[in-house]
Amino acid sequence: MKDDGQAVAVMVSDHGFDNATPATRATDSNEETIEDNKTVMTTTFEEGDSIGVFAINQSNIPLNNTYVNKALYYKDGEWKTKANEEFLYYNGVDYFAYYPYKEGLTIEDVDPTNHTAEGFFHDYIAAFEPYKDQYTKWRYTRSDLMVGQGALVGTECQFQMKHVMGLMVIQVPYIHYTYTNVNDENNKYEVNVYYTIDETEKVVRHTEGSEPIYRYIVKPNTPEALTGKTFVDEDSRYDVFSIAHTGVDGGYYKKYVVDGGTRTDAAGVFDNGYVFNKDGTITENKVSYKTPLGVIAYCGTDAPSEYRHGLVINPLLKGSSYWCSV
Repeated sequence: MKDDGQAVAVMVSDHGFDNATPATRATDSNEETIEDNKTVMTTTFEEGDSIGVFAINQSNIPLNNTYVNKALYYKDGEWKTKANEEFLYYNGVDYFAYYPYKEGLTIEDVDPTNHTAEGFFHDYIAAFEPYKDQYTKWRYTRSDLMVGQGALVGTECQFQMKHVMGLMVIQVPYIHYTYTNVNDENNKYEVNVYYTIDETEKVVRHTEGSEPIYRYIVKPNTPEALTGKTFVDEDSRYDVFSIAHTGVDGGYYKKYVVDGGTRTDAAGVFDNGYVFNKDGTITENKVSYKTPLGVIAYCGTDAPSEYRHGLVINPLLKGSSYWCSV
């Protein structure tokens, strides 16, 4: 005990998004087994993440200035201040946390008379705007506002955070290509090509090489519209699809399954002189409906281990070449 406050460890966990009734272009689906049985609707905190903490007594007054938007950083599996100070828990005091941390937040930005997390942060939640462009992990996670109230459990102050924005989850069809080197059947290269979501001021999140799922954080109960394109055929033709999101409560997601979200398998070969395209596919010659990145100049087993398939060069960029997983 110190000044009637107990030094405690801080633990932060994520409740996750709950699924709402989905709206889809074709088939409704809430089944998550199509995503390799992964729990994908929760957030895993990583090194360097930070939360802000407020401590308010029963008279609706901040504990002290150090507990007004107190920043805690996740490092080595623990939540600590930059100065590694003790976190003190006082009986009769309510602790509220939010993520992601915003420097400069004051008691004027919250409601100290409301002693629930969503009520305490009500004005901040209402004013919060997710990034329009969520392509990068940084922008995506910092669009995902969460709040929580602390509870003393043993020697820990535990915050179970609740998502207060909504989430769109879009599953699309994809083609899984397997290419085999013409001179070595053990030298294979695999790539997935997906339906694409148009990039306007709104850019969705997709982890390269992951499952055929796009994600987009949205304000609660706010309509959103996204458009996309199907696969491009040999005549440079494609269909356009649209998703009209009517809104979802904070902490919930809606899943949209486009054209069944099916997987199609395709096979091909590669060799020196073949074209490596921007979408990751390989063609024997340049084709009009794909953007070439370069020409395969080398295929062999003595390539560096991290670039196990071959060397691609771009003859349009003078002196430019790079190893890649082709």
